[in-house]
Amino acid sequence: MRATRVGADLRSVIGRTAQEDPMEHLTNAEVRALIPDDWRLPCLTMHDVLFTGQANIRQMVRFWRHRAKEHAEDIKRADKLLKALHGKTASDFRALARRFVDPHFPLRGRYVENGHDGPIEPMDGLSRARSAGATTFNVCGWCEHTTGDRQRFNYTISGACEFQKVSGVSPEEHLFDSRCFLPNASGALMGEIRSGLVAARARSVGAKRVVDQKIRVLLPLCTQAEKKPVFPARRPHDWFRVGNKVVFYAACEVNGRHWNEFIPGTVVGGLRHHDGLVYVRLGRIPRWFPRGMDIESGQYNPAIMLAWEFDYLCACAHNNFLHLWARYSVPPTMCFNGDGFVKDIHAHVLSRQRP
Repeated sequence: MRATRVGADLRSVIGRTAQEDPMEHLTNAEVRALIPDDWRLPCLTMHDVLFTGQANIRQMVRFWRHRAKEHAEDIKRADKLLKALHGKTASDFRALARRFVDPHFPLRGRYVENGHDGPIEPMDGLSRARSAGATTFNVCGWCEHTTGDRQRFNYTISGACEFQKVSGVSPEEHLFDSRCFLPNASGALMGEIRSGLVAARARSVGAKRVVDQKIRVLLPLCTQAEKKPVFPARRPHDWFRVGNKVVFYAACEVNGRHWNEFIPGTVVGGLRHHDGLVYVRLGRIPRWFPRGMDIESGQYNPAIMLAWEFDYLCACAHNNFLHLWARYSVPPTMCFNGDGFVKDIHAHVLSRQRP
């Protein structure tokens, strides 16, 4: 297999004439680059990708569109910061800072979080009522260019300055009362930040271009591929809808004996329906089954399948897709015996074929 630059080669494949089939021209490395890393699919050719089915290819496209959106937001952020820096010196930022609030913090303290004292924060009423963006270029807490996960009311308890974080120049943690560095920054530091932002923007533009090319390669496959069950770990949030007919795979070991049954059921509403969980009311309960009629489970649980998915898996019981579905597409944190599932599907199909 020849060495290749994935981004460049994807561009060359897309640029070929319509008479040429991209499925015949991508190398193994280029095909693997189309598959999100954590999918763990053994795809080496475009025909392998096509074999995964329409729903799974659509989920790949959805993944890359989300990634493209992230890159677009990074580009927009870099543009915003470059515009804010354009033609300015430290004295310009000192003048800008006077348009905003330069607060004092007469009262500081700690909130109790989960039984422990939290970090030091402002406790005065003005700080609690202050609007986001009010302290731009003065202190970091309410500055529009501060980013961080530790927040309360309208301020950031601790975080990072976007100018430093995005440019990669002296990234450091800033507290709510940290003074802005821009009003006192040297010309050399300003130049370094500008260069860092330009480089960061160029990386994001390049990364988005490669992702856009992946989407363009995958989109035609959505219409060419066969309708197949989506891999359990890649199910969209609304894959199960109230009223859908489903099949539940019940299996357990009792006194050294393996029991299993494929039980019909119906999706019912629940507190977290379409929020990571699916609720199923079973049509019957085997005597050996330790649970009741109502099942609450994560939506990625391969033991719950739409009825047509179950029928498809039975129809392709001796096809590689069943093995792919059961072994490669299950969330790694989920305890599911894919080999046992395949074996029980085979047994179920044989039992239905007996006269």
